[in-house]
Amino acid sequence: MAIDSWLEAHPENQKTFDQLAKVWESTTLSSYQKPDVAREWERFSQKQAPRKRTYTWLAVAASILCLIAVYKLLPVGKGTSEIISLQAQKDITRDTLPDNSYVIMPPGSEITYPAAFTSRQIKLKGEGYFEVQPSSQSPFIVETDDLKIQVLGTAFNVKTTPEQIIVQVNNGVVLVSSKTNAVTLKEGQGCIYNRASRTFNTVSIAETGRNNYAYATRELHFQHTSLSEVARQVSKAYNVEIRLENEKTADCRISTAFENKSLSYVLDVITASLDLQYRTEGNVIYISGDECN
Repeated sequence: MAIDSWLEAHPENQKTFDQLAKVWESTTLSSYQKPDVAREWERFSQKQAPRKRTYTWLAVAASILCLIAVYKLLPVGKGTSEIISLQAQKDITRDTLPDNSYVIMPPGSEITYPAAFTSRQIKLKGEGYFEVQPSSQSPFIVETDDLKIQVLGTAFNVKTTPEQIIVQVNNGVVLVSSKTNAVTLKEGQGCIYNRASRTFNTVSIAETGRNNYAYATRELHFQHTSLSEVARQVSKAYNVEIRLENEKTADCRISTAFENKSLSYVLDVITASLDLQYRTEGNVIYISGDECN
């Protein structure tokens, strides 16, 4: 750093730095205003004996004061610039944010946000379901690599993959914007953003489409759905692994719905409906039985 070289160039320079630091500290950080470098330097230089310098003093003074400003405004401990990171590792993570909004994430997802949550701005990696506390004063913003999702109060799901970003609105209204375009989504609507073409495709969310974020709502809807697809969606919703011991049962079909039921209840209904059996070993559930007629 250039200022470090200047400090080492002459013993008096450190003294100069310290005196200018005191000038800075005499101001109130909470009502910070840009320092009048020329005025402060004139005041300081009147106390100094003339000395040949290889630097332009005004520029040096400006550099010192700017550096001090950076030092003083950096957070110490829990400062306003502290970033909070919340990761979902092996389990589905549920947490309340500082504004009393609620976030639910499946394993492998992460959000980061400033500890001073006045801006209500979050960065998301992976997937997250948000139940937003309404506020007319401050919109709630979720950012991904390519999109910004802005709301005032609603519940919605965002899923990111290398190829696309899927936003689904469970209730309320959200504004989804990229650098070049934007779409407004209402309850029961969703959009698919193609990263390669940078285009939006707005879609309607059928009841079965809500299964995509059943890990958050625990609401599942199946309409003549294959057992292999049922197993996939139940696995995500309850963060378990389901294996079909008889591959011929994969195409068994079922129509049913669950609303905030326990995993054991869901498995009991599914297997009883298809005349199958299940057993649990650790975090793995095995479904067995004969193929369906």
